[in-house]
Amino acid sequence: MLERALQKAKQGDEKKVSINFQVPISLKEEFDALCKKNSVSLTAMLNSLIEIALEESKTTTQNIASISQLKNTIMEMNSLIKDHVNEEDIGFDPQDIKAAAESQLKKLV
Repeated sequence: MLERALQKAKQGDEKKVSINFQVPISLKEEFDALCKKNSVSLTAMLNSLIEIALEESKTTTQNIASISQLKNTIMEMNSLIKDHVNEEDIGFDPQDIKAAAESQLKKLV
């Protein structure tokens, strides 16, 4: 994330508005040293960190939607399997597929 923030901090400018907040002195000093070391302004670095946080939030939301779609697809496939295949034909219970898929989905969420 730091490298992405530094790259963004060194890119073009957009019109800005003022924002005011307080941070502990030690945090400000360390952050200032990091910015100076990488030749970026505090403002540019803070802007890029905010931008990355927003991008990651959108990506997370999109991933959750994709996982939800995947879950629905698995449920539909499970219904099709139950309707067209019986345990004796394939040697295992189609419910085992459903349980395994749901277990994997829980790990992703």
